[in-house]
Amino acid sequence: MSDMPAAQQDAVRLPDARAALARWRHLIEPTVAASLTPMPWADVLRQPARVFEGARSVMVTRRGSALGEPACVIWVAAGDLTEMGELYERVKRQAAADGCPRVIYMGRRGWLRAFGLREAATVGVFDLPDLGAQ
Repeated sequence: MSDMPAAQQDAVRLPDARAALARWRHLIEPTVAASLTPMPWADVLRQPARVFEGARSVMVTRRGSALGEPACVIWVAAGDLTEMGELYERVKRQAAADGCPRVIYMGRRGWLRAFGLREAATVGVFDLPDLGAQ
């Protein structure tokens, strides 16, 4: 659910992304499955998303908020890194057109550096030892 006010959500209508998502399922599905918020493919298809396509790469964005303001969230970035720069430029232009003052990407530090993003948070993971069933 977006924190963006309903009036602003109504002003920014997303195209139906299901066909584009299906074209890139081979990249999107494993990326989402390995993410911090995995979900089944049927749920991916129900997400309000915008898809930016390259020849060998894809970026999927969703609306959200960060630091109290609307944001364009890059949900999936998958494929050929050499194409990502152009896809990212398209994402930024669309975000600005949609009235979002910022773009958010949560992922590996290498992608942050590639896109020229500043790091705003860190996610830590501690793998618990197998203690057996309690």
